[in-house]
Amino acid sequence: MNLKRILIIIALAFSQAGYSSCGTYLLRAQVMMKDGFSSLVINPGTRSEINLKVEFNESAKLSPFIGRLIETKGKIEEKMDHTRGVVASLGPISPLSPDPLSQTKGTKMELLSKEDCK
Repeated sequence: MNLKRILIIIALAFSQAGYSSCGTYLLRAQVMMKDGFSSLVINPGTRSEINLKVEFNESAKLSPFIGRLIETKGKIEEKMDHTRGVVASLGPISPLSPDPLSQTKGTKMELLSKEDCK
C-alpha cells in the first residue's frame, strides 16, 4: 500500500515538473479576461486550472478571441508556480473548436523547448 502511494506521488511530481519550467510552450487554451488582463486558461473550471497572464504588449493579439479556444506558442521567461504564470510573447494564433466530451475541454500545455529563467 505504501509503495503504491509513493509511486503515485512520484508520478504526480514528474507530471507537474514541466509546468514550472521556463521556455516555449504549445498552448491550447481558453482566452479569458481576469483582473483586467487577458489570460490563457488551461483546464478551465477544474481543480487543476492554470492561469497564464499575458504581458500587456501581447494582450492586444488576444482581444478578438475572448471566450474562445485558441492554439498558439507562448514563451514563459519567469518561473511560474503550478497554477499561475506570465506569457511574455505569443506566436501566431489559431482558433480551435472546443471538445465538449474532453475532461480538459480541449486545452493543453506542452513544453516544446526549455530555457533558463530570468
